[in-house]
Amino acid sequence: MAAVVVVGDTALDVVTRHSGPIARGDDTLARIRMHAGGAGANAAAWLAWLGASVTLVSRVGSDAAATQAREELTARGVRCEFTVDETAGTGCVVVLVDETGQRTMFPDRGTNALLRSTDVPPAVLSSAQHLHLSGYVLTDSGTRQAGIEVLAAQERPG
Repeated sequence: MAAVVVVGDTALDVVTRHSGPIARGDDTLARIRMHAGGAGANAAAWLAWLGASVTLVSRVGSDAAATQAREELTARGVRCEFTVDETAGTGCVVVLVDETGQRTMFPDRGTNALLRSTDVPPAVLSSAQHLHLSGYVLTDSGTRQAGIEVLAAQERPG
């Protein structure tokens, strides 16, 4: 399978599964798990599972969330090309899942909102047979220009 470069979000997902109504202002029993997530990281993990050679380019914080994401993704066969940002934390998404499977998400984009085109090493980009640009990169006004610049760089020969 082709060499794929994914440019997009890496986050820590905090998934909370509860049954019954949420007891506002009180405790609601839940099963809580934390794992690597983010649109870019999820796409990269699935591509690796399918057998692709995948590199994930993302901006993360200098924190435990980034360490956990890197470890989980590497174990799944994803090569992580992370820019570590000391000024902000890695993105985090709290996901509430009810008994029907309905999800409600509370995202904190963290360092994902600070992605720049310079976070994508030219050598990594030139090695790609396929570029996957996560949609959030283009829909976030703070990272849209970076996404456009990465796409333009990929279109250039050489």
